[in-house]
Amino acid sequence: MANVGGKDLYLKVYRDHDNNAINSPAFKHVLTTYKRLHAYIDAGSPGRNWNDATTMLITGKAGVQIMGDWVKGEFNFAKQKAGEDFGCIAGFGADSPYIIQGDVLVFPKTEDAKAIKAQKLLASVTTSPTTQLEFNRRKGSIPIRADIDASQMDICAQQGLNIMKDKARQLGSGEIYLTPDQNGALTDILTAYWNNNSTVEKAQLDIAYALTNQAR
Repeated sequence: MANVGGKDLYLKVYRDHDNNAINSPAFKHVLTTYKRLHAYIDAGSPGRNWNDATTMLITGKAGVQIMGDWVKGEFNFAKQKAGEDFGCIAGFGADSPYIIQGDVLVFPKTEDAKAIKAQKLLASVTTSPTTQLEFNRRKGSIPIRADIDASQMDICAQQGLNIMKDKARQLGSGEIYLTPDQNGALTDILTAYWNNNSTVEKAQLDIAYALTNQAR
């Protein structure tokens, strides 16, 4: 969606739930391109865990995986090095949108002075430059700080850090624009479209119904 349809279409569909955008030729092109990727999967793909698919890459049984940056932890565990044993691209072009999301630590509100002190200590440790560098080197994501020494990170992380400097390329994950019900419905529709011989037009109608409550 982000790469083939572009940032504007992505936001019109995910954020604005724009019925005209969902039924547009541009969105039809996105869905058609998405379905074309089905020709590149193997028979055992349905239901396979993402980390098992990564193992196929590591062992040379597969060539490409579309996945979040956490996948790099699997390569690290297998002693494979970015730029030597595997490569990475953040999108399909030099200016492609960079979809971001993150995890948060939430502390219960308390009046206990010892608990507050402990919370502040944990927050300071987890956000420190050293922790951010070492954690993200292992996990695969990029640090939340902009003052990290990027030279100590691999080429995939450096690529992400450089892209993050361009706010025009930042795009929120589609899930943040949808309710849980909408997200679940969209996932079901896309899964059915991917696995069955249903038409792109039906997928458009189903998505419009799920996101805009337009009659089918």
